[in-house]
Amino acid sequence: MKSKEEQLTEKLKAAELNLQTKKARNKSLQRQNRSLENRLGTGMKQSEALKAACSVLKKLKVSTLQSLRNR
Repeated sequence: MKSKEEQLTEKLKAAELNLQTKKARNKSLQRQNRSLENRLGTGMKQSEALKAACSVLKKLKVSTLQSLRNR
């Protein structure tokens, strides 16, 4: 049978290992989060660029139709 001190030492080691594991997992999740935030930012920029391009194309279409009607 283990002494009380040995039992407490084992519990402490287990708790430290658990803490290290959780810290590593937290760091990994933070990296994943940063990556996803960057992808979201890029996607939003692309979305804005597409909206602007669509707006220009609509104006060009209207302008072209008006010039064809005026001939």
